[in-house]
Amino acid sequence: MNETTPIDPAALPLRDIHLPQDVSWWPPAPGVWLLVALAALLLVVLVVWLAQRQRRQRIRREALKEMQRLQQQWKQQPRPGETAAALSRLLRRVGLSYFGRAGFSGLTGTAEIDCLNRLVADDRRQLPKELGDWLREAPYRPAEALDAGEIEPWLQAVEHWIRALPQQVPGAARSCEA
Repeated sequence: MNETTPIDPAALPLRDIHLPQDVSWWPPAPGVWLLVALAALLLVVLVVWLAQRQRRQRIRREALKEMQRLQQQWKQQPRPGETAAALSRLLRRVGLSYFGRAGFSGLTGTAEIDCLNRLVADDRRQLPKELGDWLREAPYRPAEALDAGEIEPWLQAVEHWIRALPQQVPGAARSCEA
């Protein structure tokens, strides 16, 4: 038998084991970049959508504020002639906002109410046709000829109608023609 000499491991010219470095968080993988880009795009779309929604609801919001101010004023100082005139102005401004001057400015009375009712799909929320004639005449009647009890139902009807208004679509031309 041949005897071999033992090898001393410390005498061998070997280096110690080197482990690979930990995986770095930078630069992110392509999938992470894609998710970041998608999240940024969704955020931009959401902000634009919310801004447009606010703009579209502006008419309804402003009309409702004016209506509440008018009702508060009516409760504090009931003046039938002034309230009728203010209610008429409010409806005219809403009509002009939705239809424009060319499509709405020449209408009065029942024709005005019919045109305004085209904005609201729910029949229960539409303005009564008699309101048009009343609004045309009431501001010009003597104060003692106006019944204060008939104004409250008109105020409520207009408020319900305003709450049912659709969003205004910018650039969408509406017409009062049948």
